[in-house]
Amino acid sequence: MANTEATPTEGVAERLPSRTPPSRLRDLNDAYVPRATYRIQLTESFPFPQAQRQLAYLSELGISDVYTSPILQARPGSQHGYDVVDHGQVNQQLGGDRAFERFARAARQAGLGIVTDLVPNHMCVDGNDNRWWLDVLEHGPSSPYASHFDIDWRPPKPDLADQVLLPVLGEQYGRVLENQLTVQLVDGRFRAALSYAWFPLAPRSWMHILAIALERLRAEADPEATIVLELESIIRALEHLPLRTETEPDRVRERRRETTIIYRRMANLTVDPTARGAMEAALLVVNGTRGEPRSFDTLERILAEQAYRLSFWRVAADEINYRRFFDINELAAIRVELPEVFEAVHRLALRHAAAGWLTGLRIDHVDGLFDPQKYLQDLQSAWKAVTGHPAYVVVEKILGPDETLPNTWPVAGTTGYDYLNLALSICIDPASQRAMEALARTVAEGPDRFSDVVRESKRLVVDTAMSSQLTVLARRLDRISEQHRYSRDFTLNSLQVALAQVITGFSVYRTYVQPGEDCPSPRDQAAIEQAIHFAKRHNPAMSGDIFDFIRDVLLLRDPDGLSHDELAERRDFVFRLQQVTGPVMAKGLEDTAFYRYFPLAAHNEVGGEPHRFGSSPEAFHRAQQRRLEETPHTLNATATHDTKRGEDTRLRIAVLSEMPGAWRRTVERWYALNERFASALPGGRAPSRHEEYLFYQTLVGTWPIGGLPSAPDYVARISGYMEKALKEAKQHTSWISPNEAHDQAVKAFVAAALDPARNADFLTDLERFVRKPQWAGYWNGLVQTLLKVTSPGGSGHLSGNRVLGLEPGRSRQPAPGRLRATSPCACVAEQAVRGVSNAGRGAPGSSPARRTRQTLGLAPRTGSQEKTPSGVHTGTLRAPRGLGRSRRSGHCLRARGRGQSRPHRGGPVLDPLRSQLSSAARVRVGEHGAHLSTQRFAASLAEHPDERDLDRLERR
Repeated sequence: MANTEATPTEGVAERLPSRTPPSRLRDLNDAYVPRATYRIQLTESFPFPQAQRQLAYLSELGISDVYTSPILQARPGSQHGYDVVDHGQVNQQLGGDRAFERFARAARQAGLGIVTDLVPNHMCVDGNDNRWWLDVLEHGPSSPYASHFDIDWRPPKPDLADQVLLPVLGEQYGRVLENQLTVQLVDGRFRAALSYAWFPLAPRSWMHILAIALERLRAEADPEATIVLELESIIRALEHLPLRTETEPDRVRERRRETTIIYRRMANLTVDPTARGAMEAALLVVNGTRGEPRSFDTLERILAEQAYRLSFWRVAADEINYRRFFDINELAAIRVELPEVFEAVHRLALRHAAAGWLTGLRIDHVDGLFDPQKYLQDLQSAWKAVTGHPAYVVVEKILGPDETLPNTWPVAGTTGYDYLNLALSICIDPASQRAMEALARTVAEGPDRFSDVVRESKRLVVDTAMSSQLTVLARRLDRISEQHRYSRDFTLNSLQVALAQVITGFSVYRTYVQPGEDCPSPRDQAAIEQAIHFAKRHNPAMSGDIFDFIRDVLLLRDPDGLSHDELAERRDFVFRLQQVTGPVMAKGLEDTAFYRYFPLAAHNEVGGEPHRFGSSPEAFHRAQQRRLEETPHTLNATATHDTKRGEDTRLRIAVLSEMPGAWRRTVERWYALNERFASALPGGRAPSRHEEYLFYQTLVGTWPIGGLPSAPDYVARISGYMEKALKEAKQHTSWISPNEAHDQAVKAFVAAALDPARNADFLTDLERFVRKPQWAGYWNGLVQTLLKVTSPGGSGHLSGNRVLGLEPGRSRQPAPGRLRATSPCACVAEQAVRGVSNAGRGAPGSSPARRTRQTLGLAPRTGSQEKTPSGVHTGTLRAPRGLGRSRRSGHCLRARGRGQSRPHRGGPVLDPLRSQLSSAARVRVGEHGAHLSTQRFAASLAEHPDERDLDRLERR
């Protein structure tokens, strides 16, 4: 029977055009390029078979590629897949290899490609499912996997030499040792066990237990009995076993060979009831007796001989000696820069690519890699070797202000955070910046300068969550300072203080200094110089010489006379510092400063700049032109699984920038109405007025269209969000040190403020006010979505964004059985993507760009246009704001030809979209969400904005 399946790339997307910028992708002219991706979150409750049933819908929608969350084996119960424990198999919770192959075949038959998320930076080491990590814990530096993880076997604390700190205990070590921890015998091996985890014991440490068991056997059995002789032989073998600190290859191989034999002999011996009974009796002695502290001495000696040191979780920030993903102890960084690690991590993905199952990759946290450029080049080479063509690769990279991707990276672009904020910017009125900042500063009692908030937040992260990494870097820098007489007088303490300030001063997530470079790129040099200038300015009492020394090391300015090893030590320091600045920026900016500074919370998004209000249409077009020239095939996303707010929430809040006067008066009124619910605590008011201001913005962004009766879980969701926001801010409470009184006071405030029986006046006022942001937010969503599908690059759509939600991306909740769109933005996206897809299937001879513009109603009526790979000429598309001053900016998406002065409203695109949205209003919003009011929703969409109404609104 003939094979009717299409090839992975047939009929799915276009090839890269020949007119690709030579500075990027010059070797990728044959790479596959998705037209539109749809991200699905695979979980145990939404595995491959369930996702497979949605493929026909996605194909009909016009999606070219399914974009999956990580599919490799994750820890049990994972809700996101980024906690990989085994790169060598498809996640069994999702159905395993066979289920994936069936899913991939079905996708191919539906004309869909598959882009998958790859996690090369770290692995999950929580639990007992990561065999690499368990081997390291059992064998220490002699494990063949010891170099796979970024472990400092010579940490600053001498007592930790040749050990890994495991901050897994819920209380102090001594209490756990005497009350919770026991040694167990399982399958012939001993292990230390807690109620929630177990840890392998190094074979040589077994001798403490076996010696007690042997003494018991000799007393109970014939000394010449087989089991006695065998146990004596095993103990002798353990005595002669090479130490776990051995790293010489022959000794490592000998240790592996001998331990394998010992394991087999122990398994056979413990089958004998007498031998096993003796060992169980020995364990009763080793495990001690509660209330008798000295009875635990043997257990403590056994644990002291391990390749790990169990400790209270709070010591992690200061003493942990393995690199983590940010500050998450359960995610240990791996050294993918090593060939053997690279091969192991990518073996399965490359096998899938060779089979035609994968059409592209999304690389997670590229800034965490030792050498991102080398990694991406190796990835392209490996992909091309098995497929014959380059890979479509996008990287999770957050770009700073005016920052672009290094043009030497062989990638199509980013995962879309930069586009998200660009698209949002045209929905925000820049003219309102002063008014909105004044409101946040005076009425809401917020901070004055965003730069100060960022500096304080980053320094907090350096001094707490990342302090262990800082200590390691400072000690490396101290050794480097001893290389030359001009720097030998710098003390360790002064170097650590100066280094903390330099790390805090970086304005970008990281630099990309390359091995073998004589000097950094101009971009990296500027970033380093700026960080040094920042550190000097904020530390006037410290000698500038120490900062100049750090600058010279980072800029590869080496003194004469250094040996090869000394130069290598300096370069290694630079590379390791680059891996630290990104997590400090992310934790300090996104996860701290964004919860402390929010004149307009819509700005506080991954890659966002809360101190820059909106942009003009002209600036938007310039940015689009640059994207077209530099990354024409990047991903355009307006929501991802990591965004802090859903699209609709963000766009509603953006509307406040167009009515600052009305918003200020409303907020002042709400403060007065709710003052009675605030609590007076010793540390101040709870919630603070600034925290309360975030509460009000959140209500505007998320208020159910049907009101409280339509969303029974709404109060609980808002309360949960406020708890998260305040603990991330780390000012009055935090996750590590919760302030129970403050937390409970805020929870009580939220419950009282949203209680119709106690606060009817406030809720009535809220209902009246939010109608306008809801209504205008629909238009913002229309603008943003149509821009997304017609901007340079492929449009990215998110399954978790299909319903109205507070944080649909970050929640990473399992998907429902159906992926049909029900939120306003998602409905618009569905119609728009269908339009793009249908345009691509139009009459032969017309360009994809022209067909796309015609389908969406965006083609200019006069003049000519240059055809572009993305389907839009950035000089003609105008996108207004939802509520702005009407005579100046308009209220709906408009397409103007040259010389056309008036916008056209409605027409072949907007009218069908209104109809689609009105029909979608009858669909239930999520499993536990609200029902949209069909009449109200349809009426708001059917009504053209009236300029007089908007003028009256602005005058309020």
